[in-house]
Amino acid sequence: LASIIEKEAAVPAERPRIAGVFWNRLTSKRFLPRRRLQADPTVQYGCVAVPEAASSCEDFDGHITRAMLDDPENPYNTYRHSGLPPGPISNPGKAALAAAIDPEEHDYYYFVARGGRQHHFSKTLRQHNIAVRRNGAK
Repeated sequence: LASIIEKEAAVPAERPRIAGVFWNRLTSKRFLPRRRLQADPTVQYGCVAVPEAASSCEDFDGHITRAMLDDPENPYNTYRHSGLPPGPISNPGKAALAAAIDPEEHDYYYFVARGGRQHHFSKTLRQHNIAVRRNGAK
């Protein structure tokens, strides 16, 4: 988990909050699909680490496509596989490790980059979709 936090959080102060989002996704009965982290960096890592495993990664250029998010062949795809990926996706630093051990407690289940390096956090999918449109994310 710390390796995913490391890749998601460009702003150090957001690491505990992002860890809390992932913890909520892993443990909540409200979040669907259950226990899926839905983290883009895991998909990217799978395309680099095991490109032969997923046909959607054939033309991977660093940008994620809808086909990559939908591809269950990528073993690191946390949009399609529940729980943690089969291995770490980065070498986490001390702050990411600390965040994974002691995540922020809150009711957020979603986040999206909002320009610069910070994220917008949402409690509901409806709020998240509004934030995605507002921030120009895909």
